[in-house]
Parts: sequence; C-alpha cells; structure tokens
Amino acid sequence: IFFRYLVFISMAPKGVVHLLVLLLHVTFSGASYPKWPSMVSLLGTMVVSATMVTGRQVWRLEGGHKGRVRCVAWSPDGSKIASGSEDLTVHMWDVQTGTSLYTLYGHHKRIRGLDFSPDGSELVTIADDHHVNFWKTSDGTLLRSYPGHSKYWSIDWSPDGTLIALGVNNGQVHLMDPKTGDKVGILRGKHYLEVMAVRFSSDSKLVGSAGKDSMACVWNVTDPANGWAVHHLGQYDGPVNTIAFSPDGTLFGFGGMEGDTLPIYSVETGAMETIIDGHYGTLDLSWNPRGDVIAHGGMQNLVWLSKSKFVKNRGWDHSRDVESGLRGHDKSIEALAYSPDGTQLVSASGDKTLKIWNVETGAVVKTLAAKTVLISEHPRENDEDEL
Repeated sequence: IFFRYLVFISMAPKGVVHLLVLLLHVTFSGASYPKWPSMVSLLGTMVVSATMVTGRQVWRLEGGHKGRVRCVAWSPDGSKIASGSEDLTVHMWDVQTGTSLYTLYGHHKRIRGLDFSPDGSELVTIADDHHVNFWKTSDGTLLRSYPGHSKYWSIDWSPDGTLIALGVNNGQVHLMDPKTGDKVGILRGKHYLEVMAVRFSSDSKLVGSAGKDSMACVWNVTDPANGWAVHHLGQYDGPVNTIAFSPDGTLFGFGGMEGDTLPIYSVETGAMETIIDGHYGTLDLSWNPRGDVIAHGGMQNLVWLSKSKFVKNRGWDHSRDVESGLRGHDKSIEALAYSPDGTQLVSASGDKTLKIWNVETGAVVKTLAAKTVLISEHPRENDEDEL
C-alpha cells in the first residue's frame, strides 16, 4: 500500500497568500491510507510530504528567489552580488560562500533594476511601484525612498557618484541627485516608448539609452539640466533591450529580444564599426573591464562571450572562442555583470537562479538559488493514522 502527496504553500510579502495544492501521485489497494496532513504554517514557502512508510516531513525554501530574476549587479569591491526579482525582493549574496546575506523587502511590485554606488556603500533599486529606494549595503537598512510620478524601467548610477539615470515609460530619461532625490535633468525628444535600459560611460559624461521604439541614443550630460543627444540611431529589429559602453568610452553597442545582431558603434563619429551576429533575442550585454570581450545573452538561454577587440588603425580582430555559449540555465538570460577584476561573470535568469561563471574556462563556479531546508518531521504512528 503506497500513498504520496505534496502540498505547496507560498506566501507573498504583506500576507498575500497564493495556495496551490497538487496531488502528484496516488497508488493504493484496500482501504488503508494516512490522514491528510495538517498545515503547519503559512509563512515562507513550504513543502509538506507524506508517505505510509516515513510519515510527514515539512520543508521550506530559503535563501533565494521564488520568481524570475530580472536584474543583477556586482559590488565594486567584488565581495557581493545584488539581484532583483519578480518575487518583489532583492537579495544580497556573498560571492565567496554563494549564500544570501539578507533579503530586502520594501517594494510592492516586481523589481526592475538596481545598481551599487561607486564606493559600494549603498544600493539603489527601482520597481513597478514607482519608488526609488536606497539601501545600506552593510546590513540592508533602508536609507531613503523617493516616490516617482512615472514608471521606471531601468537605472544606472554614474561612476563619479553624482547622478542616477532612470529610464521612464514615457520615453524620457530622468537624471536624479542620489543624495536628495531631486530631478536635476530630463533627456527627452528622441524616444516615444519605454526606455528599456540606461548606461553611463566610464567618465560619466555620456548616457546611453535603449528604447522599446527600436531606437538607441547617446546623450551628453556634462550639464545635466541641458543634456542633449549626441547620436540617435534606429530602426533596430524590434525593441532595444540593452546598451553598453566599452570601458575606454570609445565604443557602444546595443541589442534586443527580436533582433539577431549586436551592432557596435563609434562614440566619436556615430558610425558602425562592426556587427556581432548569429545570436537571436539579446536581453543584456556587458563589456569586460579590459574591453576585449562582450558578454551577451537572452532568449536562447545561453551566455555568449564574443572576443572581438578593436585595435586602432587595424580594425576589428574577430576571434570568438566560445562558439557554443555557456550552458546551464533553463530559461532566458535576463541580466549580466562582470566581476571588477573581469575573471568572473554573473548571469541572472528566468529560471529563478543566478550563476557565477569562470570566464576563462566557461565553468560554473557557483549557482545562487533557494535551498530546501527540513524544518520538521513527524513519523508515522502505526494504525492510529489509518482510517
């Protein structure tokens, strides 16, 4: 006689309960089977299992995301990784151990973006609740929260620490003072749909923006109140989901989920320098600190490393070593970030996990994910549990 069932109970922040009871497998003969197990708790994410042989066990998922991981950032000192998810939470991870140091609860809708301050002391986050939150990275304390009147889609903190760029659903890019929350500039007139990504150049003088309207733009923000478009490029094949500058600030590239190319342009002239092609559905790209490798990934569930280096007066040297891509995720690659020393890369995925990769070997160093922890066990009590 054998009977097995699972009860999955999850509870979102602020007490909103999502209850799913799934009877996976029932096999029995005769009239003997155990009673329905009691529901021990409605806190966190629970798994209750029971069998005729072992009795009942209660498990909990801890230390990871329960939804799609939308954004990721590596701390300037290389010791931490921050990730944001559709489960409304932000996790701060210890790179050495691969464990979640703490979870940030404060947004009421899915997390859209995040970034560290240049000195690593603060983390800024945005979500669909229109709030911009600032957190102390040492212990997760909420320092400041600024409500916005618009929905923010993307965010980046300038390398010099003086500005935060916010991509807005109305096609604008807002420039914020991180200390006061004041809006010190608005970049407008080039995008007419959501700004999916924003990124500063290494000298903090330029902002790149990627639009759902198939446009990419580069803005001069040396005078934030009077920022102006240096380059306005389009039409791309579908929405532009990501944009990034090379570390030396001479190049920028962008891509999107409906295109199969990554065009690379000169910042100085606005002319196209090369195209990385053959990879459909790019959701994010990131240049390594040396500037000789571009990591990109998206709808193919793979992380690609394109080793294409631009050498002055000699053109492009195309030598992509990793033709098959880095395999390990089961769903789309949502976001990428290099470690400060460039030896590792972290990827965030729709499969609810993050992976840290050794970029030299392509091996997975660590997987950052929720872990199942046994919290209680109830042995079967002979005939008393039978009907």
